[in-house]
Amino acid sequence: MRAEDFDHRRLARLLGMLGSSHDGVVLNAARLADRHLREHDMTWPQVLADCAGCFAQGCADGFAAGKRDRRDRTDDTRRTP
Repeated sequence: MRAEDFDHRRLARLLGMLGSSHDGVVLNAARLADRHLREHDMTWPQVLADCAGCFAQGCADGFAAGKRDRRDRTDDTRRTP
């Protein structure tokens, strides 16, 4: 795969999972993030250098919206009828 096709939003979601209190989730997210980079022939320094462009395109906004959606669904499941 080409670096131009790199999905920054997917990487942001995976990195967001690194804060989980479940070690298995953290380890799996780290491995998936690393695999995502390798599949696109990219390195961590390349991705970090490209972050400014990603945030300018709104990737951070999309990630934050996804987080809000998950939080809303979680809140709904906690409510008792």
